[in-house]
Amino acid sequence: MGATLRSLRGLDCLSFFLANVRDGLGPYLAIFLLTEKNWNTADIGLVMGLPGFTRILVQTPSGAWIDQTHHKRKLIVFSSLIIGLACLIDVVSPTFLIICLSQIIIGLATSVYTPTVAAITLGMVGYDHLAKRIGRNESFNHIGNVLNAILAGAIGYFMFLEGIFYLVTLMAIASSISVLMIKKSDIDHSLARGAKDESNIQHKPLGYAQVVKERNIIIMLLTVTLFGFCNGSMMTLVGQKIATIEKERAYIFMSCCIIIAQLVMIIMARVSGKLSENRKRKSIFMVSFIILPLRAILVSLTSDPIYLTITQLFDGIAGGIFGVMVIIIIADLTEGTGRFNFIQGVVTACIGIGTGVSAYVTGQICNVFGYNNCFLVLAVLSILTLVFVLYYMPETKDIRKLSISFK
Repeated sequence: MGATLRSLRGLDCLSFFLANVRDGLGPYLAIFLLTEKNWNTADIGLVMGLPGFTRILVQTPSGAWIDQTHHKRKLIVFSSLIIGLACLIDVVSPTFLIICLSQIIIGLATSVYTPTVAAITLGMVGYDHLAKRIGRNESFNHIGNVLNAILAGAIGYFMFLEGIFYLVTLMAIASSISVLMIKKSDIDHSLARGAKDESNIQHKPLGYAQVVKERNIIIMLLTVTLFGFCNGSMMTLVGQKIATIEKERAYIFMSCCIIIAQLVMIIMARVSGKLSENRKRKSIFMVSFIILPLRAILVSLTSDPIYLTITQLFDGIAGGIFGVMVIIIIADLTEGTGRFNFIQGVVTACIGIGTGVSAYVTGQICNVFGYNNCFLVLAVLSILTLVFVLYYMPETKDIRKLSISFK
């Protein structure tokens, strides 16, 4: 495709700065509420699950809207500024009601990020270069997460805890500036919605129900939901477990957990993107599911904060592969259908369902049975998920012409 260097650099910057925006405050909020506001784990689990539950409601129509709109850049600007404002409100009045409302707002705003960035990417580089470019996007995103973790840990430990909220706001502003570096003319909006195939032939968009009812897409939706449940609350639970032992240094350990995971994700994202250009998708995708039960078992074996922190390298392996391969597989399944972003919305909603339910359920389990038993429950469910993916998940590289079978 003919995207200019300025636009490609803008996409790099956008991926970098969105790292600390698209997840809101993430696990830092859980630690803040646990150590500074003395919330119980059940209430924290409820609050942390709100963004996921919100995305369940809005993600699918959001994806359909992104398929239609030509104002993708403005959408990211608006969403980023809303998240920044929500974080500032949390600092001014960190009450239960305010935190709940801000988490809902963050859930609404972040629902547009993944499908919009992927749409802009596809519209700029096309199918032939999508796998490699998605790997690059995710690498920049993980590099941003590393920097943000270092800054958040330093601010939380050496300065003041509320500074982490201000950091997210600054990154939201930087994200808005970055997306405006991308030239509007460099985005092919028909290609961005998957209405063109690898031969650049434009197709009439298929009906929403027609796409969703396709068997392989249903299997994909079940797969990502299960991954969201097994993986979604793991980092937060590890952070809370560490906080019960090392209250004063919880932010430092949390930052180290994130840094270790993100450093590994930088490598895995680039490797996954390159490998998927010529190799089977499923064999690469499966690695992220093999890691899940191993990680859950390891964090249940000890309460040593250093050990728990080191185990997060497995989060980096699983998350780095999953983040890249999901977008590539969706592109495979929707090529020529004109519903790339709609299905992305449905997939992200399913991940939100898994993550949101996981946050609430694991919060309740921890409150009654403790962290270690909760991790063992997640390990068992992860093994069952691995079996499901092994037997039912299709190899999508061989069905990139799926839109023809719909007709």
